[in-house]
Amino acid sequence: MWEERTMAKELHKLLLIALLAVSCANKAAQTPASAPARTVIRCDACEISVELAATAELRRKGYMRREKPGEREGMLFVFRDETLREFWNHDVFFPIDIAFLDARGQVVYLDTMAPMDDRSVGSRRPARYVLEMRAGAFKNCGITLGGFIKIPPSVAEMDVEP
Repeated sequence: MWEERTMAKELHKLLLIALLAVSCANKAAQTPASAPARTVIRCDACEISVELAATAELRRKGYMRREKPGEREGMLFVFRDETLREFWNHDVFFPIDIAFLDARGQVVYLDTMAPMDDRSVGSRRPARYVLEMRAGAFKNCGITLGGFIKIPPSVAEMDVEP
């Protein structure tokens, strides 16, 4: 009788461990592996929480079919090199401010794009980063042509997909 109870307790422990392992594996599977990283960038007037679009897939999707970000939220597109860039607002349901930044974080071109706008907007000068925020946010944050946005070293040094 004593041996049966001991064996039953051990079996019960093994079952609990197995259930815990399955539960943890299930939670890990539900967490999107491609969820964009976030960081904070700074300009003279405010801090901006940004999603980092540093993979080809994240850069391709951008804000397509998403809800409007908060007033001090945005998306920072990160590229390996500095070159002329072109963007559009295809399948984006809200107007956006767009800023093209060189490798030092200097704003080399600004524009505002209408919702669902398939018109291409080009950087006019080589850019390594592109910042998108909801329309009006640049004015509220004091982001201007020729101004600087502080890009954290961790972003400037990250390994970026081509």
